[in-house]
Amino acid sequence: MNAMNAVWSKVKGVRGFLSWIVFAVFPNSEVAWAALAGLAVALVLFIQDRRRGVPLDALILDVSTLIFFAATGAAGFAEPHASLGNWSSALSFGWLAITAWGTIALRQPFTLGLARQRVPREVWGRPAFRQSQLELTRLWAVLFTVLAALLAVCTGTHQGTLLGLSIRLAALSIGAHLTSRHIKASRLRMAAVALSADAM
Repeated sequence: MNAMNAVWSKVKGVRGFLSWIVFAVFPNSEVAWAALAGLAVALVLFIQDRRRGVPLDALILDVSTLIFFAATGAAGFAEPHASLGNWSSALSFGWLAITAWGTIALRQPFTLGLARQRVPREVWGRPAFRQSQLELTRLWAVLFTVLAALLAVCTGTHQGTLLGLSIRLAALSIGAHLTSRHIKASRLRMAAVALSADAM
């Protein structure tokens, strides 16, 4: 059973990036069609999640993704000969960075809604829980920002697509690893706080 849960966890992780994977497999010259394909996949996943009862606050990045693909597709079809495709990787992570920083500024970090799906309701109001999600969102905001900057430099200096792909894979792997460590550490901290409260 634990093995099945581990497999399903990995599938869900890939599912979250599926629309971006579809977007990335298209050549830069076909950015409008890439965005349209990404939009279609993102829309199907969004509808599935809503039908399963996933609240909107757990789908902030999904909504942001829909907006990005819709805008990129419209821009790509309006100006098919523009260099938008060359900059699409940097722009996509720049958009995610803006989304992440925006949720922090609004005091509603995008990881908060996701985390609420995994913990009991009585934990939601604890300051330690909200602080933990703020830190996690900040981690991803920094990662998205750095990634967008590195990809912009790669595009501006005409580096090969292989380097850009390697940077993306490395950054997202690091982000996933740090997220896993952060979640484990947060659970231990909250358990310690709960034990202290019980002792009093």
